[in-house]
Order: sequence, then C-alpha cells, then structure tokens
Amino acid sequence: MKARTYECVLVLDPGLDADKTTEQLEKFQEQILGLQGEIRRWDRWGKKRLAYEIQRKQYGYYAAVVFDGEPTVVKPLDRYVRLNQNILRHLIVVLEPRLVPPADPSAQLNAEPEIIKSEQPKEIETDDVDKKEVLTEDKPNVSEQAEVPSEPEEAAGDDATSESAEEVS
Repeated sequence: MKARTYECVLVLDPGLDADKTTEQLEKFQEQILGLQGEIRRWDRWGKKRLAYEIQRKQYGYYAAVVFDGEPTVVKPLDRYVRLNQNILRHLIVVLEPRLVPPADPSAQLNAEPEIIKSEQPKEIETDDVDKKEVLTEDKPNVSEQAEVPSEPEEAAGDDATSESAEEVS
C-alpha cells in the first residue's frame, strides 16, 4: 500500500502541567514512529477555550501533527487516543496531496508553541477632543453608517382599513 499524509489534531486535558503535556505528546509521537510512520510537522497551538464543555472542562490544550504512514497506522492510533484519558478529543484526517505542507525539520515537538498575535484595534481621534473611537476591520464605524429612514406616517391609513372592513362585510 502507498503511504498517505495524515493530520491529527489533539485536544488534551488543560489540567496537565507542561511536563505532562509534553510527555503525552511524546507518547503519541512514539506510537506514530512505532507504526513506521514519519513525522512531518508538529504544531502546538496552546491552551484555548473550547466551543462547548467536554468532560466539564472549558479549556483544552491543542496540538496538531502532520505525518506520513500506511493506512494501517490510523486504526491503532485511534485506539490509543480513545484509551488515553488525558486526550479529550481528536481528529485524524487524510490530507489531499495539494494540501500537504512541506516537511519542516525545524518544527520539533519540544519547541515552544508559536503564539499568533491578532491586530490591535486602531484608535482614531474624532472632532471632539475628549472622545476617541476604536475601529476594527470587522466592524464598521457606527457614525459612518447611513441613517435608516423612519417609516412615513400613513395619513390615509384609516381609509385603507375602512375599505378592507367593507370588503369583509
């Protein structure tokens, strides 16, 4: 059989200290290597808030690994992850050849997780010296939005209701 490229995302228990988390990831790596898999890249995303509680936990430690292996590798890995109580969730998917990242020899399991910083909101001064407005790329400035015209009052509204009442009678 031909080796395929897989990506596995793990969500670990956030209560584990840094050493235990690294130990769990090393054990997972050993499982892949023991099944004649080859690690392409490790990404440690760090502790993040979960979309919903899992086992009464609101946070999880995320890590992703891209690896090459035979299709027979997936079943034992899945079994290992399901039996490991420190791993809250996991997902193993086959990557399409066009989505396979190049092998990164500098990406090691023990490297510190890369923290992606989002852009800070930009402060823009308005005409008033005391007021400052904060704009972000996602939200338009409320003062720049066009006013929604109010609905015109219907003076002939009484005539329309009386005509509909006559039709019903």
